[in-house]
Amino acid sequence: MLGATTWLSTAINLQEFQLDIRRVVEAHRRAPTDAVKLELEKKRETALRRLNDLHAEAHSLFPNTCIDRHPARRPTGLEEICTCEEDCICSAQNQIRPSEDIEDVELSIVPLPSSFEVLPEGWSSIAKKEEELRVAQANEALEFLRADIGHKSYLYRANRSLANGKRERTRGYDSINAVERSMRLNAQRYQLAQWALGRLGVAGNYPQFLPLKREDTRAVTAIYDPNKRGLRTDSMSWIWKMNVRKDSETFSYLEELYRVNWIRSISIRDRWKEELCIVESEMEWFVRFTESRKNRALEWTNTAATDGHMAYAYRQSHMWKLLGVKATKDFEAAGSIAVPCKMIEDALLILNPLDRHALLNLVQYASSRCLSIALTYVTNHSRFSDHQKYEYLSHLSNELLTGAYVLGYGVSIHSSRFSTPTSLRKMMRAMRQNILADVSVLLQIVTDSSAQEHILIYYSGDWWSGFPSSGGQDSRHPVTSVAGLAEHWKLQRRNVIAVDRRHFVDASNLTGLSVADLQEARSVTDDTIASLDLESDLVFHQISLVTSRIAELTDLDQRLEQLARTKPIDGLPEQLQFEGVQGINTTSQRPADAGNV
Repeated sequence: MLGATTWLSTAINLQEFQLDIRRVVEAHRRAPTDAVKLELEKKRETALRRLNDLHAEAHSLFPNTCIDRHPARRPTGLEEICTCEEDCICSAQNQIRPSEDIEDVELSIVPLPSSFEVLPEGWSSIAKKEEELRVAQANEALEFLRADIGHKSYLYRANRSLANGKRERTRGYDSINAVERSMRLNAQRYQLAQWALGRLGVAGNYPQFLPLKREDTRAVTAIYDPNKRGLRTDSMSWIWKMNVRKDSETFSYLEELYRVNWIRSISIRDRWKEELCIVESEMEWFVRFTESRKNRALEWTNTAATDGHMAYAYRQSHMWKLLGVKATKDFEAAGSIAVPCKMIEDALLILNPLDRHALLNLVQYASSRCLSIALTYVTNHSRFSDHQKYEYLSHLSNELLTGAYVLGYGVSIHSSRFSTPTSLRKMMRAMRQNILADVSVLLQIVTDSSAQEHILIYYSGDWWSGFPSSGGQDSRHPVTSVAGLAEHWKLQRRNVIAVDRRHFVDASNLTGLSVADLQEARSVTDDTIASLDLESDLVFHQISLVTSRIAELTDLDQRLEQLARTKPIDGLPEQLQFEGVQGINTTSQRPADAGNV
């Protein structure tokens, strides 16, 4: 089979040599010189000798097959590809036309499996070998075609006038013409490989081999004219997406070409990603704007003086609601982009019923959670891996964003009457400056926190104390929505004191106070009760810790006494050992003022 493979390779090379002879014939058809005629005759003699040797080798390799009696056809569809950059200046005589003299050796049929109308018996393995060689021929032709296009691009960059249709008036035209002749020859080699694969019936197995067009052979504009307008939407041809690494290793100047194209592609990709982000944000902003205008129109009903004013307010609210619903549906249908309105609606359903004091309490609770999370990170970050640090800080960022959402809602509703926790503000600033991972920054925030921003003993949904979780059954997750934050807050609301600057009234004299003052007094009383409840919780927790510690020490004392009874000390009488244990027990039970414990 090795001899058959060599024979096939020789036959394919002979077909490519025939293409070269046909090119010389067509280039000098009108007035060939004597030197051209002599060169042409030498080429034809060489081709005829190689064809005869090929037939002789075939008779020795396949003695049972008479290849001369099998009908065959010559390759067709080998048209020259126009390689002009702007207006086509290719003349009709430069196109390859079939010669009228069928005796010319360049038109002789080369005996190959792809040339026969019916495959000879026993040639299936030969056809498989030709398939592999044709695939290699197509890849090689594309490789040299890419090299010629790259060379042409750099020649244009050296002399920009060549790319503007002035090639005939420059000396550099000869080099450009030589490159284009090589491009046309390699394009025909590729077409020859495609024709053979189609004749073998395996062209469908190689969808990467697409038909060549004029656009595929143009010079790379980004190389010779990088500032040309319209390059933003241009992309390189499909021939540049095959076997890139081998091209860079074989042709050094192609490495720069690929580098420039890669940088341009990355820039275009980033630009479109930014554009997509902006468009999605604008969609969300518009829906939020309609929601805000709807709520503002509903607020007008509280101050409506007449029924007409109230009807107008409801009409405006309904109008903005319909506009928001229609925009949401249109956005989702146009770009398959889901606008996150459900999350906004859920958050508003939770925050709208809350008054200013409740919102302050909720924001203080969110700030206290973030403060506890930051303190835990400062304490335990040294035992975290890099991945665990990234995950932990991501959870902290989610908690901060949720608290900032509630804070922004409170500030937008109550304006200057809504105070901001210092630690929450500092951590949000650190996150915006991308320094949240700096332990020294978090340590300073934790140590500089206000006395009013206290850390609770425990938190509902405490995920950070046991981070990272060793088991998969832990149901505690970071807060990522206002609903989740409010759920934890409702369980611990009485343990949190809202940060609020208000005046305290004299409870002994309530005459002359307005309803607002009485409500203020009631709020102060509620916060005082919450503070007392918090202190009582702290005391009970400390009592439980002391009780647990006493139980542990008592158990330890009993175990030591049992150990002393079961294992006597060597060299001491048993009675003395027992008295020593009793002495220890007696000493441990003396009051603290009778001696040193």
